[in-house]
Amino acid sequence: MATIERRREVLGRILPDLRALHVTQKNKPKIRFYDGWESVKEIYRLATQSKEILAIGSTKRLVDLDATFFAEFEQTLKEREVVLHDILTPSSRAVAEGTTKETLKGLYDFVYFPANVEDALTDILVWDDHVALMALEAPIFGTIITSPLIAQSFRVIGKTLMQALRG
Repeated sequence: MATIERRREVLGRILPDLRALHVTQKNKPKIRFYDGWESVKEIYRLATQSKEILAIGSTKRLVDLDATFFAEFEQTLKEREVVLHDILTPSSRAVAEGTTKETLKGLYDFVYFPANVEDALTDILVWDDHVALMALEAPIFGTIITSPLIAQSFRVIGKTLMQALRG
């Protein structure tokens, strides 16, 4: 009998903690992980379902990684009329002013980091309520954080950075 009472007491103490694990907080973000290049490409595809994307990174690195996929990504943006705001490393100039500007035309808004900024090994995409952080060098992986508050903060940072880089 003492064992049952002891178990009941232990359960009584840990039950509030167990319930707290299942409570959904109002502003709690959802986080998804993607492992490997094939999986990370899905992040880019998800972003194309939006009407507007903010990107920070290196399109040169994407082209070097998978030129065919990058061309498909650009074409999907064009077909869906997605506006792309791009903050790019200087090494991405040939891609931005070549294929991307030509493909997206008026849907493409881009600026460059200063010439002394190294090529990025990561990419950041912000669309709707999502922020994606991706490592584009082995091991390639990505994370999507879904949170209106976090996405809005990244958009403010991105827009401010674009204005500052324009001078």
